[in-house]
Amino acid sequence: MARQLEADAGRYVTEIIEIVIHNILYLRQIYPPELFVRRKKFNVPVFQCASDTLNNYISGITAEIGKELRRLQKIALVILDGEEALERYSFILKAHNRDIEAEWQTPENLGSRLRAALVKLNTIDAVLPSVTPSVIIETGPLENIQDGARVTSPSPEEWEPATSNKPAALEKSQDKTFHVKPIDIGKFQLTLEIAEFNK
Repeated sequence: MARQLEADAGRYVTEIIEIVIHNILYLRQIYPPELFVRRKKFNVPVFQCASDTLNNYISGITAEIGKELRRLQKIALVILDGEEALERYSFILKAHNRDIEAEWQTPENLGSRLRAALVKLNTIDAVLPSVTPSVIIETGPLENIQDGARVTSPSPEEWEPATSNKPAALEKSQDKTFHVKPIDIGKFQLTLEIAEFNK
């Protein structure tokens, strides 16, 4: 039962990330608005890209996120202008010590939290200047489970940095940071943080 609850929570987390990515791409007009159609998810009106190629790409990313959910700390969608980072949307994932069952197990509860997050996203979109995306995933230490014990895997040999340890797109200082209220889903808490970079 506990494993099923965790699997359901993980599926809901990846679905919400996928929904929010589609809506960011629509709101920030990364692709033409005509490429998006209105849909409903958790009884909430959302936008979904009508391009099979882009849908498969986003679904592939969220499927990989789902496989690594227990280790993930942050997933970032970065909006670039050439090599210059303009905005970063970070999905920050934290694990609870206990299931918050009563708060997430119904689609209505998830729908109300998703609706609140999308309203906030629309509000933030209104204050950001007009603005192609890349995905960056940050994980915690690699861990293997052996006979119920947690064993930390040895780190791979360090690569010698050419100039900096951070990708060039993330070296810029942030001008503004916005936070969307966290969504609690089972053992997971998902928060969206939006950073606008200085030009």
